[in-house]
Amino acid sequence: MRDATYFLDSILGNETELTILEHTTDTPGYTELIFAFFDLLGLSFSPHIRDVGTQQLYRIKRQLPDADLKPLFKGWINCQLIIDYWDEMLRVAGSLRLCRKNQSMVK
Repeated sequence: MRDATYFLDSILGNETELTILEHTTDTPGYTELIFAFFDLLGLSFSPHIRDVGTQQLYRIKRQLPDADLKPLFKGWINCQLIIDYWDEMLRVAGSLRLCRKNQSMVK
């Protein structure tokens, strides 16, 4: 379990007059899934990732990126997986937005 899920709970449960639009965290505070939920909820997620060059980066198209970037990309996004689970992701994002379920409880 990473810190990211708890940060999202805190942001969505914010009861101050301030609107939080962006969250910055260090390496333990991010997961790939959190990027998706921040985007679905209209929030910006800007983690400072240690050793970013060793992280798994993905691309949608199978065409190779610029030669300088090629070593950073190690995999492709499975678009069918996103399509298959899109309704479920929207349901969870809606539940989170309405504070009916905490992100840290979502497995």
